[in-house]
Amino acid sequence: MTRLILAVALTALMFPAVVHAQCTRSCGFGSGFATSVGVVPTTAEEGQPVTVAVSITNLSRYSSALFRGMVIISSEVPACTSFNEGVSVSAVIPPSGHRIVSYTLSAPKCEATYKVLLNGKGTATLTVN
Repeated sequence: MTRLILAVALTALMFPAVVHAQCTRSCGFGSGFATSVGVVPTTAEEGQPVTVAVSITNLSRYSSALFRGMVIISSEVPACTSFNEGVSVSAVIPPSGHRIVSYTLSAPKCEATYKVLLNGKGTATLTVN
């Protein structure tokens, strides 16, 4: 009887560590993340520094997860499409953790309104005067 109790207690202590060790980088359920993208300032002069920020929250309470995304800054104005730009974003987010990944670039040298999308979705815009 003592061996059975000891075996059950030892298994109960070890099981959470085994489960956690199986899922340390790119785990999660469904998309596993809540994200948003923004730009500051939203109106800029050509060549002015502009900061793009990606907010990422890991929805898993149990494991870290690797987020990978693509930010696209694009205009539909034919004369400005050569200034469209894409940047890859990645970060390891701890369980229930939140990170903001940001970068600064020069506003395109073409007057237009640019959509700022994260993985094809987003509501941020940059207007270049």
